[in-house]
Amino acid sequence: MITHYSLISCPEMCQVGYTTLFFRTGQIGVLEDTRNRTLHGILRTKALLEDTKHVVT
Repeated sequence: MITHYSLISCPEMCQVGYTTLFFRTGQIGVLEDTRNRTLHGILRTKALLEDTKHVVT
């Protein structure tokens, strides 16, 4: 069983069942926004690193 929640702080955001995780109203949107911001940051960093690699070589 997971005992440490870094992104999800239960019980305010979710309820953990035996086989299912139930999210409170609006929490899926919060998680999707966090995911989108994270992926956007990763892609921007990757693009910047690829641009510098081309300039250096």
